Amino acid sequence: MGWLRRCRSGVGSPLAPSPRSSRNQSGFTLLELAIALGIMALILASTAWFIGFVTSAVTMIARTELATTSLEALETQWERESVSATAIYVPDRDPTDASDNADGHVMEFMQRDAARDDHFITWRFDKAAETMQRYARDAWDAEPVATGKPQIMRYFNVTLQHAHEMRRPWLIKALVD
Repeated sequence: MGWLRRCRSGVGSPLAPSPRSSRNQSGFTLLELAIALGIMALILASTAWFIGFVTSAVTMIARTELATTSLEALETQWERESVSATAIYVPDRDPTDASDNADGHVMEFMQRDAARDDHFITWRFDKAAETMQRYARDAWDAEPVATGKPQIMRYFNVTLQHAHEMRRPWLIKALVD
C-alpha cells in the first residue's frame, strides 16, 4: 500500500524524478574507474615486460646459433688449412697494421704450392667488432688482402706451444655468446 500512495502523490513515479534517483543511476564511480584503469595498466605493463623478455631470449638464442655456426665454419676452414700448411705460427707483429701481437689476436698458416712458392694465410681477431677475418698474401712482405666475410667471434687468443704437446694443429679459446 505504501507504494500505491507514493505513486498517487507523484513521489516515486517514473515521470517525476526523486532526489535519490540521481545516485542510483547505472555507471561507475571515479574510484571504481581508477581501480580498473590501474589493474589494466598493471596487466599491460606485465605483458610488455613478458614480450620484451621473450624477444631478448629469442635474440640471444639466434646470436648463439649464428656464433656456433660461424665457429664451426672456422674450425672446418682451419682444419683444411692446417693440413696443407708447412708452418703454423703466431707472428710478433700484426701484418695488417704492424701493431704488436703480444695478446695473440693473429695467427698465420704458411703454405707452399707445387712450384715451391710460399703463401701466407693470416687470421686476425678484431676485438672491437668481435669478428675474425681471413687475409691472404703471396709473399712475406706483401700487403694482406681480406678474403671472405668476417666471422662472428666474441673472444680469441692463440698461444705458442711445442708441436709435440698439441692435440690439434692450433689452440683456440673461443667463448660463444
